[in-house]
Amino acid sequence: MIIYREIKTLIKVSSFSMGALLLAFLLAACSTGTSDTSTTSSPLAPTTTPVSSAATSTGSSTDNNGGQSNAGNPAVVSVGTVGPFMSLRMLDRTHGWALNKSGVFKTADGGAHWMNVTPAKGIPGSSVGTFMDDNHAWIANVSSQEVSNSVDMLRTSDGGKSWQHSTINDNGVAVADPPHFVNLQSGWIEIINNGGPGAGSESAAIYHTSDGGQTWSKLVSSGQGFPVPGLKSGISFKDTLNGWATGHDASSNALLYVTHDGGKTWKPQHLPDLPGSIGTAATSVSFQTTPPVFFGDNGLLPVHVDGQIEANNPLHGLLLYVTNDGGNTWFSYWKTALNALAPFSSDNLYIVDPQHAWASDRQSGTIYATADGGQSWQKLANSIGTIKGFSFVDSANGWAFTDNGLWRTSDGGKQWQQVK
Repeated sequence: MIIYREIKTLIKVSSFSMGALLLAFLLAACSTGTSDTSTTSSPLAPTTTPVSSAATSTGSSTDNNGGQSNAGNPAVVSVGTVGPFMSLRMLDRTHGWALNKSGVFKTADGGAHWMNVTPAKGIPGSSVGTFMDDNHAWIANVSSQEVSNSVDMLRTSDGGKSWQHSTINDNGVAVADPPHFVNLQSGWIEIINNGGPGAGSESAAIYHTSDGGQTWSKLVSSGQGFPVPGLKSGISFKDTLNGWATGHDASSNALLYVTHDGGKTWKPQHLPDLPGSIGTAATSVSFQTTPPVFFGDNGLLPVHVDGQIEANNPLHGLLLYVTNDGGNTWFSYWKTALNALAPFSSDNLYIVDPQHAWASDRQSGTIYATADGGQSWQKLANSIGTIKGFSFVDSANGWAFTDNGLWRTSDGGKQWQQVK
């Protein structure tokens, strides 16, 4: 965010989608920065009594960790038992969180062993999570089996020893990306609604919490304060006031909308100098944005490009837009740097700081990286399998997960060793 510096990897599936994550992303990561209007509070205290609910959210209840108490389900297991991973978030060189299709896990030895901290009733395979530190995590269960037209929100403040529940009642069928928190109290989530307006577009609503996820209130929805058209790819916030919503519309135009009041009102924001022009007879280029990642006032905004300018002149790849003024203005290097438009398509971009990012080619699996904020991209390593996602903690140390295992690098991605 801070949550984590990652491009979210769960993107709503569409003809121009990045595919399922992260948590992907994304980018996703998640974004950084300090709050403009609030300060980080003390850790959330587990609650065992109902909390007064907002109009759109039920109260909280406590669920003890199921993984440490169920007979036959050992507390600590090897990495091979946990995989395949659905998402991964490493906090440092030894500690991290992971989701698989049915559980929540933590590691304290760099991924070789994992403790099962799954809530007693489990989680569905379509869940997405945000992991702020070793104690605090939020998980959105997007396919609740107990209540129709609802999203089950889980949170822990003790590293998964206990989990608290709240429910967002909406016609949601998916979330565009994981919940996004800028501190222990303030968070947002975008829910994709049932009964969208038609092909090439979908309805959505944005919910906000100011009490760490105990209750959630609807801020805006499509047709009611949220004017973002087309297919949604997620939201991210720099602080408690400034946030962005991304995606692409039916004409394959890049979408970027901004809020300066914490998500209550939104307006479009212009991206200058996109490669190629839309709407001319000789041009067929599609653009999709995914949520920007911030580090103070510095940020990177991914734009995915696909199409051709003219016959036999393909134009596709990944482009990073840059801001140095907190997102007030954006620019790209592609006109002055030949390698700024990365010549590959990727579902798993990971940004760790304003200069360093990694991604793998969707077709070949080859790993690429930038060390200059997207001015150029370098080929680092051949495929180690179909990479589902990355998690880096600095410019050298990172992890990648595939269907066949967990891999680790200590040289920025040039060489990888399987974690065993």
